[in-house]
Amino acid sequence: MLFFNVELDDLGPVIGIAKLDYTKRYIHNVEYDEDALVNNIIQNNSILPSPGQGVKNMILIDAKKVKIREQQYTGESGKWLMSRDFLDVKAVPNKVSTNVKQIKKSIQKISEKYDDADDFTITSKTQQAIHDSLETDGVIDNDYVADVVFEQKEDAKAEFKEQLSKKAIEPVVTVPNINYFEKKYERQKIKLDNGIEINVPISLLKDRDAIEFETNPDGSTSVVIKNVGSLKSNF
Repeated sequence: MLFFNVELDDLGPVIGIAKLDYTKRYIHNVEYDEDALVNNIIQNNSILPSPGQGVKNMILIDAKKVKIREQQYTGESGKWLMSRDFLDVKAVPNKVSTNVKQIKKSIQKISEKYDDADDFTITSKTQQAIHDSLETDGVIDNDYVADVVFEQKEDAKAEFKEQLSKKAIEPVVTVPNINYFEKKYERQKIKLDNGIEINVPISLLKDRDAIEFETNPDGSTSVVIKNVGSLKSNF
């Protein structure tokens, strides 16, 4: 367990408790056998998570509220959550995340009707537009998103706005935790059907000197990653 005090821009002074899940990693262990140096490779089952690894269970406490991130467990009595089954606290859905999901879903549906671009292109445009809107204005401006994704297709833009209205999503979505969401949408995760996943910064998606997507004669797509100085792998 990690207990900490931290000053966050959007919350102020916060007390936190986080459960750090151990991971299995291979490490080298140097020993001496008489005068001979022996370097053994062993599996350590109690390695702390890396700095970039997500935390599954955490509590943040400030002057006004308590925020909980938790994972669901399964025991003899079935599935349970600490907040729901022990603290008797009802989860409050993240309205911004819910709105973004609805925005993406509407864009995907409308693009199938008005746009010839593939799903990846539409998704990338949407991600880029959301990120740029957050970075520039600190909100998600759906008019701006529509202009970027649908460009000159006015009928598509009108239908998009109509869909948002039906779902009670405002033209401008206020984002209280701007730093979290800006960081969340600054990268695009690409999943290929052969199992490979690529995590690409939004700023590089349109840079053909960094990454390029080529359509092959058989309709498949090749992903070419260029100008890589070095490769790093985490085990």
